[in-house]
Amino acid sequence: MKIQSLSVKYSTRNICIQDVEFNNGLSLLVGVSGVGKTQILDAICDIKKIALGEAVNAFSWDITFSLNEDQYLWSGEFGGIEIDALTRVKNFFKDTPSGKSNDSYIIREDLYLNNEKIIQRQMDQIIFDDKETVKLPQNESCISLLKQERKVNPVNQAFQKIKLITTLDERPLSNIALEKNLANELSNFDALRNLSSLNHHILEKLYLCQTLFDFEFNEIKDAYTEIFPFVTDLDIVKTELNLSIQDNAVVNQFMFRIKEDGVENWIYQEEMSSGMKKVLFHIAYLSLSPKGTIFLIDEFENGFGVNCIDAISHWIMNPALKYQFIITSHHPYIINAVPSRRWKIVTRHHSIIQAYEATDYLDSSHHEAFIKLINLPIYKLGASANIDK
Repeated sequence: MKIQSLSVKYSTRNICIQDVEFNNGLSLLVGVSGVGKTQILDAICDIKKIALGEAVNAFSWDITFSLNEDQYLWSGEFGGIEIDALTRVKNFFKDTPSGKSNDSYIIREDLYLNNEKIIQRQMDQIIFDDKETVKLPQNESCISLLKQERKVNPVNQAFQKIKLITTLDERPLSNIALEKNLANELSNFDALRNLSSLNHHILEKLYLCQTLFDFEFNEIKDAYTEIFPFVTDLDIVKTELNLSIQDNAVVNQFMFRIKEDGVENWIYQEEMSSGMKKVLFHIAYLSLSPKGTIFLIDEFENGFGVNCIDAISHWIMNPALKYQFIITSHHPYIINAVPSRRWKIVTRHHSIIQAYEATDYLDSSHHEAFIKLINLPIYKLGASANIDK
């Protein structure tokens, strides 16, 4: 899937993101702090939640995307209630998905496939393929409710491939995964790549790669040691945890460890710097994710050294990966490393967030591009910009 454009509105939060367009490969969101770069990534994540069955209070969306050779337009709106401060705090500690227990409800929803409307929804009435369905839950999207239908299933599957890469991926406790005996099911490397990230942590996939696919794992190891030449070995460790859970399922924890030149003992994940962990996770995601994955990365430079930034930036701009990247950055090294045709200058005027093509304001020369960017009036205005294109 490739996201082409996006418009959303959070009614109770008074935030409106208007007509943001994305490149097929890499889109770099640039702008001063506070203009809404992170809000754009959050909006994509909220649309993913809706596609997978959750509700987002007082939220409307309009997203266009391509999937294989098909073009889609999906739009909709959740009603909702004003949430007070106490309710917001309670929501942080809920174990169940937000959409299963709140009062949000879908007011309208439409899905177009190649300009043909295949879903039309108004409150509790749903028309699918020109036929009215039975009454279905009003706090869950049709992309989730009808995911078994031939025309809807590819869309639901595609939204599962949106991945926000955060520091949570690096925490040891997040590396717990229920183990299935996958050795006989994974007949080839693509089968491993296609395992859903909803059910399989990236370290579990790395462990399976190490166990089943020597060539591909050695490529990952070589990429890592090229960035950190003092690393002489890399290993993914599986530990069975003595936990009592239902159905006698086995719970395993996966973590990685390295050996360094001149150091006898293994160095485990929790003992490493943030940059060394972050680099491995990025390489793993870029190597082990299915085609069509959309990666969202906020403040790409965080935790990286300059040598890491250079190497990972080179990977991200590789068109052979067949991924889409939407990232934010303030770092001049990263901005200069990315061609200006891939920049989106984000501005905010009151509650309205917009993104503009940098090439509309910069000449074709890439010389000292970052300096030119930060001196543009549209960039300097930042959170007070009000520009009519």
